[in-house]
Amino acid sequence: MRLVVLTEGFHPPWTEGSRNILLGWLAAVSLYRPVNVLVITTPDPKDAEPTLIKGGIHLQLNSSSRIRIEFVTSLHPMRSFLYQIRPSMQLNSWQRFVELYTYIMNAIPTLMKVRAVELLFSRLTVYEIPLMLHNPGPFTIKRLFSSHLLSNLRNIVITLTFAEVNKLYDLLTILTRVIQRYCLDVRLRILASSPYIGVLVRTLLGTYKVHLQTRIKVLVTLPIPMLGSVIRRLGLDKYVMSSVKTDYEILGYIEMLTRRYNYVVLYIGQLNEVRFPSSLLMRLCKALRRFNSAILIVAPPSYQSRTYLSRIRLHSKPSNLHVILYPLDPDTKERILELADLVIFPYRADARSVVDPPLAIVESLVKGKPVITPSSASVRTLLKLAGLTRAVLPRNHDEFVNAVVSVLGKLEKYEGYTNATLRSLTDPSVVGMTLIKALCD
Repeated sequence: MRLVVLTEGFHPPWTEGSRNILLGWLAAVSLYRPVNVLVITTPDPKDAEPTLIKGGIHLQLNSSSRIRIEFVTSLHPMRSFLYQIRPSMQLNSWQRFVELYTYIMNAIPTLMKVRAVELLFSRLTVYEIPLMLHNPGPFTIKRLFSSHLLSNLRNIVITLTFAEVNKLYDLLTILTRVIQRYCLDVRLRILASSPYIGVLVRTLLGTYKVHLQTRIKVLVTLPIPMLGSVIRRLGLDKYVMSSVKTDYEILGYIEMLTRRYNYVVLYIGQLNEVRFPSSLLMRLCKALRRFNSAILIVAPPSYQSRTYLSRIRLHSKPSNLHVILYPLDPDTKERILELADLVIFPYRADARSVVDPPLAIVESLVKGKPVITPSSASVRTLLKLAGLTRAVLPRNHDEFVNAVVSVLGKLEKYEGYTNATLRSLTDPSVVGMTLIKALCD
């Protein structure tokens, strides 16, 4: 089976949620039949390695399946510099400037990607090869579907991992216009990474005069947790996993914390004011002292993380706050989740570039850990399948701290478990079957 994927920023390191989901989805298809995937992408300016991009990337899976990644080189290197020097505060004028610059300059690599796909399909005589658009954005959709060449395609799959209402509305509006204008006889399948996106797409489709329900089919599949055990099952361990001595040192340090404190409250993810407000962190550290408990933060060693921590140290770092800046191996991450007593993810529910639902929440629930996180439609759907978990009002620090204190008070009687439905929804074989149906029906 052959497949062409058009996306952005898909390459190592496999650390970000959207990349992990796409990598897991493509590997999940190979559980059922061998696939030959061509991914056309632009490099991510935050962490692209020129040596990898220059020659492309070739991944060989266990089932004779291959993923070949070819890069359309970005023409705006200034964007990389802006990402490196931006402050850790993401909700300010600097962020808006970077986003505006990125939006304007992205038009060039997007056009180049579309042109590359057009040239590729112009050399093909069979148009049954599926085309997958991963988080395409309205601009890419408009450019692709207005192409007379691509109007011959019959099988197009759109995959979405972000719950951005405005982007979804614009995307569906453009889809409606191009289908009407060019009278396209195309079958579209939209794969959403959460029930919330699926419900939203169906709601928006129902508002149009031209009923697209006959042309567009919405499927929902949860993200695949990129834990070590799952990665080995998908045959991705030789690309994603590493055996580094530092990982064993990290685990030894965390095991020491579990002996020293009654409870260890864990946060894994990017460290900035959007994902974890520093004012909330200080209040949590103070509240946890009465339980002889600690907060453990495991974050990537980025400029944002170091700036965030330097600001905390100016206000005297709490004694029960422990921070590890290190790119985790999936096996180590899975073991850390097993050692933790409670997992928190205090992100802004409306924050951009956050996978919906966040992979850290899915992974924690799969491991049977209690979770506290701001409430959203997607999170509430997941928490119905879990045990001792709480979804609090976004940006309400008092409620978040109270929820942590309340859950810690009940942990002695809590027996971790994972709902069978949750396990099946995040099972690679289930996700792979969903994708096979979308690509081959």
